[in-house]
Amino acid sequence: MRAVITGAAGFIGSHLAERLVDEGWRVTGVDAFTSYYEVAAKEANLAGLAHEPRFELVRADVATAPLRRLLAERPLVIHLAAQPGVRGSFGDGFSQYVHDNVLATQRVFEAALDAGCPRVVYAS
Repeated sequence: MRAVITGAAGFIGSHLAERLVDEGWRVTGVDAFTSYYEVAAKEANLAGLAHEPRFELVRADVATAPLRRLLAERPLVIHLAAQPGVRGSFGDGFSQYVHDNVLATQRVFEAALDAGCPRVVYAS
């Protein structure tokens, strides 16, 4: 079984990746390692998967990554990537918020449809 997790370096994404790998899944994690919170913390979240052959990390912005290729032959996409909180949803940070939360989500949905991915789980 194969899955893609966006936001894989976050708290939830990293724990989910560990769980799926422990259950025998091959997991591709996608994360941009943005500075919304410490990049070192995100790297620490994935430390347990660093040498796991069933885990592949793709450092990329979900809004611009080659998602169709990444989602090919993976029956499950779990979309967790997003800018956390609401502060960025107004004012000067709004365009980045839309890029990270709205555009990225739309790209995941379109790529999953194009790749024939039968299951997409989205958490917001």
